[in-house]
Amino acid sequence: LGIAIGIAVLGHKVMATVGDKITALTNTRGFAVDFGAASTVLAASNMGLPVSTTHAAVGAIVGVGLARGFSAVDMGVLGRIVAYWLLTVPIAALTSIVIFTLLKWMIY
Repeated sequence: LGIAIGIAVLGHKVMATVGDKITALTNTRGFAVDFGAASTVLAASNMGLPVSTTHAAVGAIVGVGLARGFSAVDMGVLGRIVAYWLLTVPIAALTSIVIFTLLKWMIY
């Protein structure tokens, strides 16, 4: 439910950031992004590796941008994305600790 609400409320911002702000995408670049991300996810899955489709897609977008030159990628936007990725794990861990502790306290 939380994921659905998040997508409904903030999904357009995520799509704008990934689709426009990292680097400019055209139809051809979009195809390369989709093909590259799908190939990466498929290869990693076949090797039994855990893989995030979001990380693969962002990596593919960065790759298409870098193919046009370093200046074609907005490193500020990319830096913020990576920072949020790094913050997500400890925030999720702390949130689950709080929720579990509250539930344990309420049940026992």
